Amino acid sequence: ITFILDTSGSMSDPEINECLRELKGIQSADQHILIHVLEADTEVKKEYLLDAQTKIDREVMGRRGTDFNQPLSRAIELDSDIVIYATDGEAPLPRNENRVPEHKILWLVTSQGCYPGNYSYYHRTDKERRTPKERYGKAIFLAAS
Repeated sequence: ITFILDTSGSMSDPEINECLRELKGIQSADQHILIHVLEADTEVKKEYLLDAQTKIDREVMGRRGTDFNQPLSRAIELDSDIVIYATDGEAPLPRNENRVPEHKILWLVTSQGCYPGNYSYYHRTDKERRTPKERYGKAIFLAAS
C-alpha cells in the first residue's frame, strides 16, 4: 500500500488529523501490513515505511501548494497494489503520464474537500464539489468529526 498524505497549505490541521486517523485504521487492519507513507504538497517532502507496530509520524512536512504529479510519479516507482491519496482535492488531476492505473487509486477526500480536479472557490455545495468533472479512480468522502 502507498498512502500519500496531502500536506499542502490548503489542508487544515483538522483535515490532516482526519487523514491520519484513517491511516491509523488502515495500519491496524492487518498485523502484517506494510504501508509506504508519502507526505507531499507539490512534491514528496517525507517518505517512510509503516508496519503494524510503527508509530505514525504526526510532524508533517510541506504546507505549500498542491500538485498530484510528482507524488503519483513516486507511487508508480513503488509499484504498490493500491495507492490511497488523502487530500482535500484542491488541485488539477495529474497528467496522464503520472497516473497509476485507475483501478489502483483511491482518493480519500477530507470532509471539507472536493473530488480531485473539481476545486473552485465559487461553487461549494456538497453536490458540486463531490461531482467530478473528469473521473479518475474512486473517491471516498470522509465524514466530519
